Amino acid sequence: MSTQHGSQPLDLAGRAKALEKQIRQQHSMGLSGLMIIYPKDKFLKGALLPTLLTLGICLLVILEEVSMQAFLQQIVESTVSILPNLLGFLLGGYTILIGFGNTNLLKANTRLAPNRSISLFQMLSSIFALTIYLQALALGIAVVAHFTLRIPLTPKPGLSLYLYEAAPVVNGIVAPLLLFLLLYSVSSLRDMVINVFGFAQQYHLALTEERMMNERDARRVANNNQQSSS
Repeated sequence: MSTQHGSQPLDLAGRAKALEKQIRQQHSMGLSGLMIIYPKDKFLKGALLPTLLTLGICLLVILEEVSMQAFLQQIVESTVSILPNLLGFLLGGYTILIGFGNTNLLKANTRLAPNRSISLFQMLSSIFALTIYLQALALGIAVVAHFTLRIPLTPKPGLSLYLYEAAPVVNGIVAPLLLFLLLYSVSSLRDMVINVFGFAQQYHLALTEERMMNERDARRVANNNQQSSS
């Protein structure tokens, strides 16, 4: 009996430490923390169509013998013209999500989501954060490529010769990568709209329930006043 009673505090302490470790892991900071809590299945599902489109377009470029440098130039121009607008939209939506003023709704969304080890609020936040991070990465690559593509390389002896020979390989790597990031950014816009709409629906539901509760309380008070006056 004494052994069993003595082991119970140890079990409770172990569970408390495990729970504390789990909570701390769920609230990790930085890029590593983002990769820990981000739903991997959502990324794989969202990356499927951009990956197929990237492979199909690159295959056509190879078959039609299109200049990889010219192809990369078109991707860079499209990225520089499209992504700033998408980044502005997502940053605005992310700011609304993080700075939301309804504390009760935010607390309700800190419960673990169904079949997830993170809450709904964390899931929405991580989806916004990773999408914005990838778009910023794509925009940074595009800006660098925008200037480097304008540098004329010549097969001169020395470093210029190595750069001249390496340019086609670099272009062949950067072009599919940047194309994938651009397509993923565009396709993720649909998911972001759905996420914002879902959060807005939850807010509307909370307001509706609050209104119905206030109306019910007002009717109860009115009935009590009527009964007391009669």
